[in-house]
Amino acid sequence: MKAIETSFHGPTGKRGARYVAHDGDGNRVTLPADGATHLKAAQALCAKMGWDGGETLISGGTAKGYTFIFHPDGTYEGWSNRETFCGWMWWSNDAAHHARALRLAKRHAKAPHDLSEALRKPFEAGAPEIGPSFYGDLLTTAMSRVNWPEIAQNYIARSKE
Repeated sequence: MKAIETSFHGPTGKRGARYVAHDGDGNRVTLPADGATHLKAAQALCAKMGWDGGETLISGGTAKGYTFIFHPDGTYEGWSNRETFCGWMWWSNDAAHHARALRLAKRHAKAPHDLSEALRKPFEAGAPEIGPSFYGDLLTTAMSRVNWPEIAQNYIARSKE
């Protein structure tokens, strides 16, 4: 497994503040601190080396910065991404929602698209109206990344148990 270590270096007389990412094998990138983060430095090293999976890095803090590893299967907790995992958790951790989803899964077992729509609509209807803003864009992007068909397929499989 490949690990990427990142560190922040403050400004010196010769260089400005910067983030450095390296893999321990001599591969390294340096990004100016302006607008950069530890994650962006790790992703830049992934891009430089042609490594897939920069979107699924897992990190942990160290005394010198952060260490990033690739999620073993490129997923998040077994789901296609974190947003889908969150959607599943919100449906499955509420007993009433979970029971409703299982009933819907039995009804729509042969029409998974209908089930994914039935699971998606309550969340979109309950989304707060933020308006055009940075936070509005983040919420819209996160909601668009939820893989509702994947959640529907999971409920269909569970409804047959």
